[in-house]
Amino acid sequence: MSSLRASHLLALALLAGCSSGPRRGIIAPEDVPPGWTLHATAHYQVLSDAGGAETQAIAERLEGVLALYMEILPPTRALPRFPVRMLETYAAYLEFGGKEGTSGWYDQTSGDLVLTLFVGYGEPVEGVVSRTPSGEGWVRLELDGPAEQEVISSAYHEGWHQYFHWYLDREEDPPTWFDEGMADYFGQARPVPSKDAAPTAPDAPGVDMKWGFSRRHPAWLASVQAAVETEKSVPLKEFVHWTREQYYEEPSLTYPEGWALVHFLLNADDKRVREVPAVLVRALKEGAEAGKAVDEAFAGMDWEKLDEEWKRHVRGLR
Repeated sequence: MSSLRASHLLALALLAGCSSGPRRGIIAPEDVPPGWTLHATAHYQVLSDAGGAETQAIAERLEGVLALYMEILPPTRALPRFPVRMLETYAAYLEFGGKEGTSGWYDQTSGDLVLTLFVGYGEPVEGVVSRTPSGEGWVRLELDGPAEQEVISSAYHEGWHQYFHWYLDREEDPPTWFDEGMADYFGQARPVPSKDAAPTAPDAPGVDMKWGFSRRHPAWLASVQAAVETEKSVPLKEFVHWTREQYYEEPSLTYPEGWALVHFLLNADDKRVREVPAVLVRALKEGAEAGKAVDEAFAGMDWEKLDEEWKRHVRGLR
């Protein structure tokens, strides 16, 4: 084992845990391991072994999408500084608790948002450079490269979980369809020129930028439209009460439907339908059990009519 490899593993061990307990959360500058970079913004502290430029870039992108989280769900108390770990190698990401097949996760215990610059593909992606071996089928993505979207979408998705769980400040998990659906909704946020809805030249000098939803979820859109057309989608009255276990058992069905349901609720013409997320979150914030909060949010709804309106919304998405 090389001395560089050994020192990296030692640093990771110190970060991930030791006999006295895990070393996670916000850390002091003097505790940054050799070879790692710490970058702090107003609301994020990113600790990374991936390089200073990338550490700063991900911190700034998270600040941008945080403004969208707060626009839809304004905080009711002072914001903390959220801890983020961004890891150079996929092996390090797994060592830090990441799951195979993912490129980001939110640690509910410590509050850490954990990211990696590696994303899995069955075949090499043209134009993407793999600087560090990371296991079969995995390539390193440059934050400003052609496959940037995978890293960024994962960061914004998991960043929502971090913000939402901090906002609720409760032990019981929120309804899974809402938590995951909102996370996928925010995963599609991008900075776009304020006078142009298309995501063109986001870094052009002199362009006034804002954050917005410039695209649909490319994979989920096709999946949910196919499910609706083949009558394989889950009736909404059942879907909103599915347990976390049920949701994760059929991800190819539930994730697209969860994203599409949130998209519908936030963009519906009917004011009562648009109020569902706010009523749901308020009930959760006040301590209601997840199932009862869902019942309160959808109280008085004609489920058959709601299903038809949702399906019409899905069919109309492009």
